[in-house]
Amino acid sequence: MIICNQMKWQECLSHQIWPAIKKGWVETHKEVFFFWGLGDKNISKINECMKKEQEWWYVDVGYLGTPIQKYPPKILDLDNTYFRIVKGGHHITFKKDKLKNYKKFRSLNHIPNVSSLRTYGDYILLCPSSPTVTRRFSHMSYEKWIETTTEMLKKRFDNFPIVVREKPRPGNKFWGTDIKKDLEGAYLCVTNMSLCAVDSLINGVQVVCDNRNVASVLGNDITTIHKNFVLKDVKKEDVEDWCSAIYNFQFTLKEIENGTAYETLKENYGN
Repeated sequence: MIICNQMKWQECLSHQIWPAIKKGWVETHKEVFFFWGLGDKNISKINECMKKEQEWWYVDVGYLGTPIQKYPPKILDLDNTYFRIVKGGHHITFKKDKLKNYKKFRSLNHIPNVSSLRTYGDYILLCPSSPTVTRRFSHMSYEKWIETTTEMLKKRFDNFPIVVREKPRPGNKFWGTDIKKDLEGAYLCVTNMSLCAVDSLINGVQVVCDNRNVASVLGNDITTIHKNFVLKDVKKEDVEDWCSAIYNFQFTLKEIENGTAYETLKENYGN
């Protein structure tokens, strides 16, 4: 039985995605839960699924492709706007030696142009996730995470200034800006769960992130900042393999509806 958690906000994209899930997913006798984001009561319901060891999937915007319009949300390009569908987690996570092993149904032409990772820069770019995601995964407030992480970075990289880029929201100074400009002079991008880690690696900037972030396979563990750690040796080819793997865990609305998402994820998750 497929159970899609309904969001109260009528403009939420889940109202377009849930009918596609119900049409393209194969029903079984087992209850399978789907959640869009962490709004409403999703966190408590996800916690309940975890406690009862029930199967649950997290659905949200994709990592690569044409972004959605935000506020109000709208799919601008039905053929190139993707949604990630993750089993039992907020992000897809990979093992580096398995990146080439996932079922590939999408052409390699989809892979974005990737820059070689550089070993220089003028500052460290600090990009916190939203307050809700930060509290969920870091168990501290948004403000406390920025303060704590900044202090750790100063101890480890005392020769680099810290530049904070907050999640763009209507009314703040980052709304309508492109992260690529902030990445141009960055030595590192540091985040917890933000998708800015994806932009960073594609644009040649090393990443420090939570080990549950989609970029963790190529990024550096944020919990080791205070230690004298050495940045991973990440090649351009590693980022390309990673992008290829990502593209097979995110899907257009049509691919969700016609069963492509179900069949691909069934094979890639091994069940």
